[in-house]
Amino acid sequence: MRSLVSLIFTPPLNLLLNKRKIMLCLLLFTGLFAHAQNNIGNPDFEINSSAPTTYAQTDRAMGWINPMSLSDKIAPISGTGNVYLGVSAVPFDCNSQMYLIQNTSTGLYNVVTSTNPFTFPIIGSPAGYQYNASGFNPSDGYIYAMKTFSNNLLKIDPLGAITDMGAITGLPAVTGTTNYNSGEIDNLGNYYIKPVGSNSSLYKVNISTQTAAEIVLNQPTNPSDLAYSVPTGLLYGVGTDGRLFSINPANGNVTFIGTSPGTATFGALFGSSTGEIYGINNAGDFFQFNLTTGARTIISSAPASGNNDGAHCVTAPITFSADLSVTQTDNSTTYTPGTNKVYTVVVTNNGPFGVLNANVLDYVPAGIPNANVSYTAVASAGSSTAVIGTQIGAINDLISLPVNGTVTYTITVAVPALFSGNLVSTVSVSPPANITDANLTNNQATDTNINACTQPGAFDQAGQVSTTGVSSLAGFTGGATGWPANVPNGHVVIESKNKGFVITRVSSSAAIVNPVEGMLIYDIADACVKLYNGTVWNCLAKDCL
Repeated sequence: MRSLVSLIFTPPLNLLLNKRKIMLCLLLFTGLFAHAQNNIGNPDFEINSSAPTTYAQTDRAMGWINPMSLSDKIAPISGTGNVYLGVSAVPFDCNSQMYLIQNTSTGLYNVVTSTNPFTFPIIGSPAGYQYNASGFNPSDGYIYAMKTFSNNLLKIDPLGAITDMGAITGLPAVTGTTNYNSGEIDNLGNYYIKPVGSNSSLYKVNISTQTAAEIVLNQPTNPSDLAYSVPTGLLYGVGTDGRLFSINPANGNVTFIGTSPGTATFGALFGSSTGEIYGINNAGDFFQFNLTTGARTIISSAPASGNNDGAHCVTAPITFSADLSVTQTDNSTTYTPGTNKVYTVVVTNNGPFGVLNANVLDYVPAGIPNANVSYTAVASAGSSTAVIGTQIGAINDLISLPVNGTVTYTITVAVPALFSGNLVSTVSVSPPANITDANLTNNQATDTNINACTQPGAFDQAGQVSTTGVSSLAGFTGGATGWPANVPNGHVVIESKNKGFVITRVSSSAAIVNPVEGMLIYDIADACVKLYNGTVWNCLAKDCL
C-alpha cells in the first residue's frame, strides 16, 4: 500500500524535506494538499532520501520512500515543475492494540481500552462497500480482509487505506451471496476464512500466492468471527447459540466447550499471545472466554456494533488492570479448643476491568487436620467460582469477577480439643497473567486467634514468689521457702482444708446499681457466679478442658 501526496509549486522549485515534514504530509494530506491517490507512478521528481539531490528536468520516475527510513537531516531538492511526494505506508505495530471493522460501509476502528467503557474511534474513512473476515498478519504488519460478494483479498494499512489485491484462487465460484464473515491470521501468517452460515468449510489462504485450500470440518459450525490461540494452536469461535467451540486447523476437528451461557452474537473475536480469547458482543460489552468451561466474563462495557469483525496481532499480549482484594474475619480474637471457628472470606474486584481466573488460596491452619476444615462459596451476579457444594481442606479456587464482583467463602474449622498456640488463617488472591494488579497490599488477609482458655498454674515451675496470703491453718511461716512464698506465681494465696471462699452474694445482678467492669458476684436467682464485662453480666461457665 502506497499513498501519494501531490505538492504543487511554482518554478523554480527549492523544496526542503525531512522525516518530520514527510510524516506530517502522510498524516494530514486530506484537505491540506491538492489530492491523494494510491499507486500512481506519475513521472516527475524522484525523491532520494539518502542525500541532497538537484534535478534540472521534470521527467523522472517516481521514487517510493518510507518516511521512517529518513534521517532528521534536511535534504534540499531543487528543480522546476510539479513534485509528487510518494510515501510508503508504515505497517501496523504488533502490540496489544485491537482493531474493529464494522458497518455495511465498512470502516476500520481502534478499540480504545484505556477506559471503561471502551470507545471505537474510526481510522480514516468508511470504504463505501462492505468487507469482513479480517485478520492481522504478524508477518508483514498489515490487516487483511475479504471483500463481500467477491473472492477478493483486501490489504489495509494503518491509515485505513485499502488495496484490492484481486481474487484468491481455490475458493468456490462467486455468487450473489458470497460472504466470508469469519477470519483470522495465525502466528505463521496463515489466513483462515470461513463462509457465512452453518457449514463444514474452512479455507486456509496463502497471502503471498493468494491461493486457498479447503479444510473440511468434522461437524458444521456457524461463527461470526474466529480468533487464534498461539499456546493451543486452535481457532475459537462462538456459535449463534452463544456456545464456544474450537477448531483444530491441522485436521478440521471441532470441539464444543461446555454449555451455552446464553444466546449472543460475537462478531469480533481477539486472540492474545498468552492464550486468552476475547470478544465484542454485538449487543455491547467486551468479554473474555473460559476455554475450559465455555463461560464468559465481562471485562469492560463497550458500545454495540454490527456487520463487524476483529483483528489483533496474535503474537502480542492483550492485558488489562484490576485491583483485587480479599478480607477475612471470624469476629473474634480468641478460640476455644474443642469448638468450631467460622471465618468469612470475601474476594472483590475493585476494577477498572473484569478478571477471569484469579487464583484464591487458603491453606489449612498449622496444626489443624485437613479433614477438620470445610467450606462453601457463593458468587455474586456475573461472577463465578469452581467450588460446588461443601468442600474439605484447603481452598485452591479459580474465580472470575466483573468490576465490583465478589466471591464469598464460609470456612468452618473444627479446633481439636488438645490444640494449643495461636490459630492462624491466611488467604490470598492472585491475578492471572493478563491482569496487572498495581495494588498488592490488599491481596492477602491473615486472621490470628489466641487460646481463650486459662491454663492451670504451673506450681512446679520457678517464678515470682507470692507475698500475700489468707490462711485458716498455720498461716505465715516466713522466709524464701515458707508460706506463702512456697506457692509461686500467686497474687493472693488462700489456704484452707475445711472452709470455703465466699464472694458477695446478691439476690440478682439487677440489684447492683452501679456495676464496674471486672466485678464478680454470686447471683442467687441464676445460681451462678457472674462477671460484669462493662456492658452485661454473664455467668461464668467452664468451656475449656
